[in-house]
Amino acid sequence: MQLSREEFWALDTTIQWNCFLPLPYLNRLDADVFFNKRRHHGLSTNEVVDLILCMQKRGDLVLFRKTDDMFSEQKYEHPPRSPGDRTVLDFTSVWKNQTIYSKAAIFEDFSIHTEYERRNKNVPHLEPERYPKEILMYCASVQGAEKWETTAQVDWNKYIDCSAGWIDDADLADNQAIWHWRAAAPSEQVLDAYFDWKLRWGAHPDSWETSSIRRYHTERIAPWKATYWKTFPEGFECDFTEYTVRRERMNKEESIRHRIFEEQSWSEHHALFDWCNQYVRDFPFEDD
Repeated sequence: MQLSREEFWALDTTIQWNCFLPLPYLNRLDADVFFNKRRHHGLSTNEVVDLILCMQKRGDLVLFRKTDDMFSEQKYEHPPRSPGDRTVLDFTSVWKNQTIYSKAAIFEDFSIHTEYERRNKNVPHLEPERYPKEILMYCASVQGAEKWETTAQVDWNKYIDCSAGWIDDADLADNQAIWHWRAAAPSEQVLDAYFDWKLRWGAHPDSWETSSIRRYHTERIAPWKATYWKTFPEGFECDFTEYTVRRERMNKEESIRHRIFEEQSWSEHHALFDWCNQYVRDFPFEDD
């Protein structure tokens, strides 16, 4: 069974990130920009709520309120010892014990989010108040993800997953950072192509930051859990650290060159590694 455009829209937002997200994000006026979609889902608030409840009752979407002990924390070591312990979120306990929420409860969460956005509208993006902890979260169930996969015509040979953690180092300047990454893919060739892209574009003169990368050994994992709902007979993982230096400021000419560079860089990245043949974070529907 394939999904409708609206159902696909709701599932795609969380599956593409391989995570859970605050439910009110689906009701943002700028949801198309926020999720990097070509079009808005076009639904009113009432229609969004009806869609969410329908998908939850059918078993395609999971709603829950996150607690501090719900998911294991991903730990990063520096320097990395070895790959193989990439954390893949497991929503099994959430699925078994989830609550079917009422329309009134969802509308209340939307109101809390709207008020939060209003209060933080003119606050610098690094200084907003903490997002409401009690807000409803959503993710795709295994059933919903499998429907998404069928509709999207996924090419898993292009799949790559990267998770990152910032390493605190008091000796670094404000514009410097060290990141620890864990990359995973179904083949070593995909990982090699990914690092080739990272190295070339990380050293590009028009980038907003320059980076140097140290890659550690690649390990074969069997069986390999690509996502919380998809497992393959084998996959490959490796760790790497990235030292970055951010440019303090750009003049107008440099900003234009940087914007062109970014478009070229991400176009190449999506061409190499996007999950699906027909779209990039977009709809696999002909009339879109």
